[in-house]
Amino acid sequence: MTQTAADIILLRGLIRSRFHWDQFPQQLQQAFPQHRILMPELAGNGERFQENTPSSIHAMMLDVRQQVALDQSQQAQIQEIQPAQKTQTAKIAEKAAAGTKPPAIIIAMSMGAMMATEWATHYPKEVQQLHLINTSAGRFSLPWQRMQTRAFFSLLPSIANQQRLEKKIIDWTINVQKDAQLTQRWQDFSQQHPLSLRNAVTQLLAASRYRGQPHAPIDHCYFYHSQGDRLVNPNCTAAIAQHWNKPLERHGFAGHDLSMDDSAWLINKLKENIFSQSEVFS
Repeated sequence: MTQTAADIILLRGLIRSRFHWDQFPQQLQQAFPQHRILMPELAGNGERFQENTPSSIHAMMLDVRQQVALDQSQQAQIQEIQPAQKTQTAKIAEKAAAGTKPPAIIIAMSMGAMMATEWATHYPKEVQQLHLINTSAGRFSLPWQRMQTRAFFSLLPSIANQQRLEKKIIDWTINVQKDAQLTQRWQDFSQQHPLSLRNAVTQLLAASRYRGQPHAPIDHCYFYHSQGDRLVNPNCTAAIAQHWNKPLERHGFAGHDLSMDDSAWLINKLKENIFSQSEVFS
C-alpha cells in the first residue's frame, strides 16, 4: 500500500501568530518533503485578531484542533476530485492511501506546547509524537521561573503599544538572529493585525494557570530547550522532561525563540527524533 506521511502541526506561543515562525516552516518542509505542514492560527492572534481568545489552554487546544480537522477534511475532499482520465484502479489506490494517514506530529513552542500537551492528553489517538520547545507547567515550576521577573516587568508596560511590544518581544526572545529588518517586518504585521488587550490578558492568565500533566500523555515526547532563554527559565522545560522521563535536547546559546535563533540545529534534532520512530509512515 502507498505510504502516507503524517501531518506535522506547528503551534506557536503566547500572543504569537503563525506568521512569527518566519522562515522555519519552509525550512522544515525542505527537511520533510513528504509531510504536510499545518499551522493553525489561535483565535485572537494574527489573522484571527478580531476574534476572542478562549479562556483556558484546553479551550485553545479545541480551537486549533478544529482548524486542523477542517483543513484535513478539505484536503480529503480535494483528493476525491479526480481527473477524468484516471483509471478506476488509480482512484481506489488513492482513496486507500488517504485512509492510512497516521496520527499527527506536533511541534510546539512555549504556550503552544501547553496546547499540544492537552491535545495528546485528551485525544491520544490523534497524536503520535510531541516535540515541545521552551515550555513550562505550573505543577513543576514556580511562577517567576515560568516567566522570568525582569522580562515580565519589561514587557508589561508595552502591552498596549503594538510597535514597542514587538521590539521588546524580539529583544527578550531572540539572542542572535535579530536585526532592524526583522523588527520592522514584525511591527508592520502587528499594525495590520492588532492584538487586543483583552486577548493578551486572556492568554497570559491561561498560560500562568496551566498546571500541565503529571505524566507523559503519549509515549513519544521530546523536549528542546535553550540555555540562553531569558524569558522562560530553561529549567522549566527540563523539569517536565525529568518528571515525564523523556529525552531533552539542550541548545547552548539560543534564546526563547529557538526556531529563529538556530533553525538548522532544531531541524537536525527533529529529524533525528522523528525518523527514529516507525509510525511516521503507515
